[in-house]
Amino acid sequence: MRLKLLCIFLMIHFSSMVSFSQNSNWLGKHFVFTQPNTSFVLINIKICSNENNNGSISFNDTVIYFNSLKNECASISLDKIFFDSALVLGKNYKQAINIICSDNATCYITIFNTAEDEGYNVLPISELDSIYYDYHFDQLVADSVLRKSIIAIENNTYIDSYDNGSLYRRDTLQKNEVLVLDRKKIEIISNQKVAVFNSVNSNIRGSVCSTLCCAEEMYEQVLPRKIYGKNFLLNSIQNKNEYITVINSFEDNTCIEINGQYIELQKQEHYIFYSKETSIIRASKKIATHRFFISNTCTNNDLGDPELFHVLPIENLTLKSTFNTVNGYFQKYFLNIIAPKESLDSVYLDDINIQSKFSKLNDFYSVAEIEISNTKHQLESSKGFQAFTYGVTSNLSGPNSAGYNLVGTSIYSDYKFKSNNSYNDINLCNEEVYTYFSLDSNSTFIWNDGLNAFRRVISDSGLYIVEVNNECLNYTYYDTILVKKQNCLCTPNIPQVFSPNNDGINDELIVEYSCYENDEITMEIYDRWGKLIYKNKENNNNWNGFDSNNQVCETGTYIYIITYKDINQNKNTKTGTIYLLK
Repeated sequence: MRLKLLCIFLMIHFSSMVSFSQNSNWLGKHFVFTQPNTSFVLINIKICSNENNNGSISFNDTVIYFNSLKNECASISLDKIFFDSALVLGKNYKQAINIICSDNATCYITIFNTAEDEGYNVLPISELDSIYYDYHFDQLVADSVLRKSIIAIENNTYIDSYDNGSLYRRDTLQKNEVLVLDRKKIEIISNQKVAVFNSVNSNIRGSVCSTLCCAEEMYEQVLPRKIYGKNFLLNSIQNKNEYITVINSFEDNTCIEINGQYIELQKQEHYIFYSKETSIIRASKKIATHRFFISNTCTNNDLGDPELFHVLPIENLTLKSTFNTVNGYFQKYFLNIIAPKESLDSVYLDDINIQSKFSKLNDFYSVAEIEISNTKHQLESSKGFQAFTYGVTSNLSGPNSAGYNLVGTSIYSDYKFKSNNSYNDINLCNEEVYTYFSLDSNSTFIWNDGLNAFRRVISDSGLYIVEVNNECLNYTYYDTILVKKQNCLCTPNIPQVFSPNNDGINDELIVEYSCYENDEITMEIYDRWGKLIYKNKENNNNWNGFDSNNQVCETGTYIYIITYKDINQNKNTKTGTIYLLK
């Protein structure tokens, strides 16, 4: 008995992208940030613009001007002296640094650490919010110090900070003032928009580690909830170590599926898993997803430097981005891309179509990982993509792996992992059976004959319909399976006698098949002495009794050799004799 097996993974039941609307998430004219509360010596700012741009960086009474051309990036370095001069003595406040682009341009900003081996994206103030649920990542960093910086955008900004549900402190900030907190897990509620940043570094540098070990810092913006989502695709990386994914929830009873396995989180809970492969995450409510690289470990008990970037939801796509690779101590640089399958012919890297670089992730998305040079690049697609760039050392061990997301002109897709009804037309040969099987442990399966089962072996012809209900992610879909049993050998049926005398009865040798019409046959006719007198032409499976010279053959016995394919496209041969009677 042969077995046909179909594994149905619920995670591949995607709906198509319903609609698109322009979304300026990362593009803007006005940005704020503050000094990292780490050991940064300097930071490097990349300011990319969609038009020629004459902008400024300012704090207090100090202004630095910059220029960038259309689709180019200006690079500005600010050292520690610059930041120290922004301190307000006698307070635990600092002053924000403002980046303002010219009126005719919109910008997107990436800020790099001292070594430029790690970057983070900055949101324009138009995309900020007044409520933030923070997450704590310092537990993944050896002997780390974590601080949070909250920047007021307007005067008289009232901020309530909650630690584990209890009010921790209340503050009033004026425009551009910065509140620094040392809480690891906090909820921030304000009467006006604020910007929130995390900073962390390891204290074990120098005393335990070498110059390049545990000497990194991380500084990144906490994103507002509206930028997070329910569906995430995580591409694999060029690194022989695993990476860490951290998921944080914002609401109670948040059901999350991770590669077919289910968990449930309550408000401000988090979940950590380790992986080297591409992962698919979907949730019933909005979640935040972050990826850490395991790197720069100094002992067997710590996880090294805090190298992290946000994983953006698949609903948040980018149309065009100009970017520089990370620098630092890397020997190889990579670009990882996720793009809708139907858009691959429109994906260009530095004006070269890279469709051939992609491989299928699922029925709707494809992924690519491309080694790139340590220079400026431009990635664009008419239907959007998600991408990040990072670097690794020559042995791919990842001691300095870090990266950042590509942002720029954005598009929002109303994308959902949900009920796509499927139809399967199955042909079974002889004793073959068909097996329906799902790895989804969180759904119920109800068949049209009353059976409740996620696995079913089907051996008989018929119409089978299964209703799949996923209570965790709140969707229902139907799988329909039409099973047909047939003789798959498709043996040709050949009569013993025919009479080509134009009386309208048995005038041709007609070859018929037992299971389906078969046009892919070869028929050769030989006389009793072995001479080939006829060979059929394409799409002609019959013989009218004439030889290759169009002369009618004499009465007698003839030999046929027929080569044909069965339903499984296997080639078979049948020989025999036919009597021609005039």
